[in-house]
Amino acid sequence: MAEIYQPERFVLKSPITVLNGDTDPDVKPIELYAWSELTSEDLTVHVVSGDHFFIDQNKEKVIEIVASVLSGIW
Repeated sequence: MAEIYQPERFVLKSPITVLNGDTDPDVKPIELYAWSELTSEDLTVHVVSGDHFFIDQNKEKVIEIVASVLSGIW
């Protein structure tokens, strides 16, 4: 079953915000934009200083971005 299973594709009707560390060796920039396939709205990519653990390395900036995104929703 696992070999032939095809999940139902769906597209969100909301914007997507993606965050990434600028020195993350595990994520290529092109991979960030693949998220655009999952929304019919805008995709915003934020690159934050740090590696794969940029959330811990740059908490203030991550909180600033998340707060900004959420303030636009409310």
